[in-house]
Amino acid sequence: MADHQVASVKVVNNTSRTLLSISISHKYSDVFKNSHTWENIGINAGTSTSEVDFNTGFFTTGRDWWVLTWVDDQGNTYMTDPNNFRSILDFLEKITNRIAEPLAQLATAVAVGSPEPTSKALAAAAAVSGAIAEALLNNESTDGFKQHILREEDTKKPTVITIKDDEVEFRSESGVSTTVFKKVN
Repeated sequence: MADHQVASVKVVNNTSRTLLSISISHKYSDVFKNSHTWENIGINAGTSTSEVDFNTGFFTTGRDWWVLTWVDDQGNTYMTDPNNFRSILDFLEKITNRIAEPLAQLATAVAVGSPEPTSKALAAAAAVSGAIAEALLNNESTDGFKQHILREEDTKKPTVITIKDDEVEFRSESGVSTTVFKKVN
């Protein structure tokens, strides 16, 4: 029998750049899907928390799958890339028309060079990372997703995802996972 559980998720920016937008997509097999987007996360700052759903219990066979996308203050877009097949790149090629306009708006807004991100830059960054996250979440494949399994001890506890300059770390009560990322644009 499966028991529905909820854990909180927070993303921390430990990169050397301000992140205009961070989006997270979480799937628990094909049972639960969660996504959230945050804007304007400074260096060494964290997001507010969001919740993700998962199951525990005897005979549960589901897995937790994660993708993060983010846009830095130079307009560069990144996403986690756990080296589990090429289909994620094929997928991005399919949604290029959905993110082309926000990417152009983002490039224009960032080129202004304001020390603080403008509302146009934040909106464009959120549109880019959000469109990628939404499209990934609505695709039933887990190719390109990082597996970090939540367990009963993670219920109602924070999972902290830390974006670093060289990797992304997932840390929950039940364990730690890391993955690499790549620049999308």
